[in-house]
Amino acid sequence: MQLSGPGWPYQQLARDVIRRIRSGEFPPGTRLPSLRALAHEYDTTQTTAGKAISELSSLGYLLPSRAGGAFVADALPSDEPTAPGDVHALAARVGQLEAHVTALTERVAELEDHKSR
Repeated sequence: MQLSGPGWPYQQLARDVIRRIRSGEFPPGTRLPSLRALAHEYDTTQTTAGKAISELSSLGYLLPSRAGGAFVADALPSDEPTAPGDVHALAARVGQLEAHVTALTERVAELEDHKSR
């Protein structure tokens, strides 16, 4: 797949992965292909694929895994940008992020406990 459109290649790749997530090709909880596989699929470098994954993580579409890879978030961000004065929407998003952090912290503790046995 050839990257095209406005923006840097990593932004183009990120937009296409968002499209694939929104279309259901990558449903919530799905592990994304490896950086190598994405780079090959989009005919780009692993560095570009990595920047796209980082961007998608910061936007809330992906959850990185300590074991490697990234998973599609269960709660996807809204397509509509949040207005600066929309405190309720921001509070709800913070609550979602807190829940994700708590779940990840518990999962890491489980994995570390299992590893130490």
